[in-house]
Amino acid sequence: MTDRTDPADSTLKAAFLRHEETLAPPGHALGEDDSAVYRTLLESTKAIPWKIDWATMTFSYIGPQIEALLGWAPSTWKTVHDWADRMHPDDREAVVNFCVAQSQAGTDHEADYRALTRDGG
Repeated sequence: MTDRTDPADSTLKAAFLRHEETLAPPGHALGEDDSAVYRTLLESTKAIPWKIDWATMTFSYIGPQIEALLGWAPSTWKTVHDWADRMHPDDREAVVNFCVAQSQAGTDHEADYRALTRDGG
């Protein structure tokens, strides 16, 4: 994610990684014995970790830092439509189509787009 010192620079770099087991130490599943460590790690970054159930298109987790970074409370992110609606309209169609297709195919990917803040910025 870019540093937001320049208000004109509102590009959000998003990395979409489906392989959660890559975060776990060898011999452990993610969340096994070390869930508090990984949760602290994920929630102390300037990134916004999330988990979505692609079958229902609903979020099961949004990192709390979304509120500090974009002004949105995590509880307001219910579905993939909330994500799409909070993206700059000029970026929306291409990014959503790409990310949904890649995620449903199980492919790790990245996308750059302009995220809208709660105050409309």
